[in-house]
Amino acid sequence: MLVTHPATISNPAASVAHDTELRRMVEALKELRGQGVGVSDTDLEALDFTSEQIAALGKRAVEAAREEMVIHLEPRPPYDRQKRLNFARRAIFDLCPDRLTIIACLQSNAFTHREIEDLLPEALALASDDLAGSAPRSAV
Repeated sequence: MLVTHPATISNPAASVAHDTELRRMVEALKELRGQGVGVSDTDLEALDFTSEQIAALGKRAVEAAREEMVIHLEPRPPYDRQKRLNFARRAIFDLCPDRLTIIACLQSNAFTHREIEDLLPEALALASDDLAGSAPRSAV
């Protein structure tokens, strides 16, 4: 359910426009996340959202998009496992071996929870080999 912004209660036309922009932003977020990429303010600005719209609607749009993608169980897009595994390996190699820090880093690099669950054990093993100086194993 979308919550109406208090400033739009007295102006139904503004309410409709506000909800339309929120819905448009939610759809844009779902489309970008469905491509397996992270979303930044710059990405939304490239889709003709203003900084004011992003500031006003961004948090609600992200929550609504996440809810729709998770709760409604939309099909998850496939991802290039090899590419993401190598990217995770590079990110892990640059960090101290603290699991929570590693997970936070992967999340900040637009890895989904599903990708982290799938890739983390193998990426940690590969990065451990790299850190130990042993011959790197081939990522499958």
